[in-house]
Amino acid sequence: MQQRQQNDTHWGRIDRRAVLKGIGAMGAIGALGTGLTGSAMATNGDNEIVVIGNIAFIPNSEEATVSKVDLDAQTAIARYSTLTGDEAGAASPSAWRVSRIDLDSEGNAWVPNSGTGAGGGDLQSSLVRIAREGGEPGVTTSDDHDTILDFDDEVRTQSWVIGGEGDMPRTVTVDENDDIWVGFYGGEYVQKYTYDETDGLQPDGDEIDVSPYTPYDADYQDGTLYLSCRDSSPFDGVAAVLTIDASSGEVTNLEYEPEGDDSNPYSVFVDANGYVWVSAMTNFGNAGQERFLSKFDGDEWLHYDLNDKTDQDLLQFRGIVEYDGLVWVTADNGFAVGFDPEDEEVDQVVSIADGDETPPIGLAVDPEDRVWSILRSDGLDNGSLGQVIGDDAGARIGVGERPYAYGDFTIQVEVRDPSGCTPGFWKQPAYRNEVWTDDDTYGPSDLVSEVFELAVDEGGRGRNTVDFTEMTLYEALGGGGGPGVPGAQQILLRAATAGLLNIQHEDVNYPKTAPQLIAEVNAALATEDREEILALAHELDGLNNEGCSINAFGESK
Repeated sequence: MQQRQQNDTHWGRIDRRAVLKGIGAMGAIGALGTGLTGSAMATNGDNEIVVIGNIAFIPNSEEATVSKVDLDAQTAIARYSTLTGDEAGAASPSAWRVSRIDLDSEGNAWVPNSGTGAGGGDLQSSLVRIAREGGEPGVTTSDDHDTILDFDDEVRTQSWVIGGEGDMPRTVTVDENDDIWVGFYGGEYVQKYTYDETDGLQPDGDEIDVSPYTPYDADYQDGTLYLSCRDSSPFDGVAAVLTIDASSGEVTNLEYEPEGDDSNPYSVFVDANGYVWVSAMTNFGNAGQERFLSKFDGDEWLHYDLNDKTDQDLLQFRGIVEYDGLVWVTADNGFAVGFDPEDEEVDQVVSIADGDETPPIGLAVDPEDRVWSILRSDGLDNGSLGQVIGDDAGARIGVGERPYAYGDFTIQVEVRDPSGCTPGFWKQPAYRNEVWTDDDTYGPSDLVSEVFELAVDEGGRGRNTVDFTEMTLYEALGGGGGPGVPGAQQILLRAATAGLLNIQHEDVNYPKTAPQLIAEVNAALATEDREEILALAHELDGLNNEGCSINAFGESK
């Protein structure tokens, strides 16, 4: 296996965190409680666990990048190129068509450069791993969605050549052992790979021949790989729905044949009961047509024309997910359709994208049971991730150009054995011993007004007047307090600055992310309510006193 790049760096102590993949995991997170502010904790043996947030990785098909999104702060926080220098020189980003993704148990993303875009049919493709952690933010790894580091400078990305020229890897699925299964649309086969940090990516076993069928989308459950195979887009192929036994490699054709003309299987999804669901790409772009959502119950296919069950004239279907007892599918003209498998009727039709935002592509349920859809937004310069169901339904998170993916693109991040160092630690020994310097993302000379949105610009009187607009992070650590909102703001800025410094040190297991903390501080300050501001300051002070896990020289204890 030829590896394009493997950086000789650690991966940010990734073993200290636990990750839950976002597949509608209401039951999976039940033991952890709720709340992403770090205040909800549970125990696992002798380990204290704190849920710190939910993130998503979104491939941007037109620009060969992947956006990292903080779902709780509702902002994109990083963006990674998937192309090595040689690949960038071989074809335009759109020719590589980065449009599939899956996440392993540690929250690392796996993305194929498929070569299925216009002009990409004969390219030598690759598989990219994007590590969830590692590197120095802003220096060796992206910490800004608007700035993309070159592939060779980004420590979180690795790339390996897979398949042959024109084989076009179009599906990627990670199983329960973190083995990676890739389906090759052009090559008409499936290959299993293993990964470890010593040997990198290696093929495991022989290619599994699925000819004449062309893998397009995949799902994995309980030792079986499920494949939908399309007959076009944009290269010729042969349609089918297949299963592959992961142990034996045996291939079974499920004989998918819905009613109607030109009904291609599109997305494939296996629900909690083991039933296989397939959306149909039928009569592309034409109104007034049959639109099938199909179910295989283990014995036979049941085909449901959803246009016969709703007043909406739905266009072709794409992504599928299960949520709250319904099977949801996106329709190209901006709808998410909730189908009740018990009474075999459409239960809900939700408008999720308007005009230039269409079409919606994949659906996912994050571990906090919010439903998200990737909005490709063909009429806009950049697409977005939209919340379909949740407290902020309708919210948009901007990502890159023509985002595109199905399946599991959300995860939940936890910290085990949380720790935190006090403002005094960061102001005295850490600063004096250059553990904390202006080379850091949040440096001593940075202004608090450039990090946080202040409630007031000034406080105090006479010689005790404080100009918050000129206050540095170093000065914030020595802040006292005082009456009114200005005094409360000073107290909060002291605790919040220490929190940021805890977050940016890799050996401190602080139970928040930087975007999350900043958003919480800004929200508290925006209230201009002293009690609200002090309540958050009190919470952060408690986290900063969890116990410092590093010594005065920044070394892990």
